[in-house]
Amino acid sequence: NYAKKSDVDEEIPQAKTPNPDAIAIVIGNRDYSHKDVPNVDFAVDDARSMRLYLTEAMGFLPENVFYYENADQSTFFGLFGTK
Repeated sequence: NYAKKSDVDEEIPQAKTPNPDAIAIVIGNRDYSHKDVPNVDFAVDDARSMRLYLTEAMGFLPENVFYYENADQSTFFGLFGTK
């Protein structure tokens, strides 16, 4: 379970209707292995917040939100293909 860390995570509006057919992929990459790409300190927290908004405010089913932290290239290829 996600520990809320920001004021945007408080008082999230609740979806009035469910959105059972919606699907989302949420990726928060903070850490990068390439030396020329700086870390993005808040990326994982932002992705966690987005996941909360999708399920609570937009009515997505939790199992329809595919969530990844620090996804590598093979994860991207698995999700989106290589073309």
